[in-house]
Amino acid sequence: MLWCTSGLAEFWALTLDERRRLLEVAIEEARATNTDVVIQACTSTTAAKDCVELTRHAQEAGADIVYIQTPVMETHGGDGDTAVYRAGWLRDGVVCAAQLGTAGYLFDTPARRLFTE
Repeated sequence: MLWCTSGLAEFWALTLDERRRLLEVAIEEARATNTDVVIQACTSTTAAKDCVELTRHAQEAGADIVYIQTPVMETHGGDGDTAVYRAGWLRDGVVCAAQLGTAGYLFDTPARRLFTE
């Protein structure tokens, strides 16, 4: 399976044209290597209109699946949001005023399962 422009960081760092081109090249190269590869495209954006456009493009380009992550930005409300505090994210500097793309799991280790907990 090939997962293009996932919801972690890549999609918001690229223009819509860059995302379309990246997907086209990825599909062309992947299919040339393995015709059975399943290609998933993240079509999340900060605007519904752009998401629909990217989803239609993914279908036309030959993607098998689209992934839409909503909301694309996670925020916490301070003291009332106990999950981030219990997990230790704030202490470790993982949580700020807004956290893009659910990257907190990257701080999980076998010895310290903050995100899992």
